[in-house]
Amino acid sequence: MSMVFLGLAAGATLTGALVRVGWSVQFFGVTMVSILIVVAVGVLIGLWAHSVVAQSTERALLIEELERAQAELPEAHQRQGAADERERMARAIHDTLAQGFASIIVPAEAARAGMTDDPARSAQQLWSIESTARENLVEAREL
Repeated sequence: MSMVFLGLAAGATLTGALVRVGWSVQFFGVTMVSILIVVAVGVLIGLWAHSVVAQSTERALLIEELERAQAELPEAHQRQGAADERERMARAIHDTLAQGFASIIVPAEAARAGMTDDPARSAQQLWSIESTARENLVEAREL
């Protein structure tokens, strides 16, 4: 739009100079060169202003995108924290259960092996197995 006004102003100036001095050396030498310089500077200023506006628009879009990303960041951190906590809990439950089962299997094998030779000791080992299983169950429920 500013280029249209620049063209209209240049045309009006040339028309006024032509009417005032006619087709003379002064018209071509001074007026025409001055008008061309003014038009060239006006075009350059217009192009510069257009690029500034384009950059400002691009920056505004980038700022909006950055603000959206910053708004989503706490939610992403919260999701990651929840996933990390679930993973930690899964490892803790797995470790607790694995250790508990291992602490039951060894005495169970010993109790089975001694059932015919030493039933009293096997009964003691079975009681120990039951106690260990209850403790592991309580610990697993706490987790």
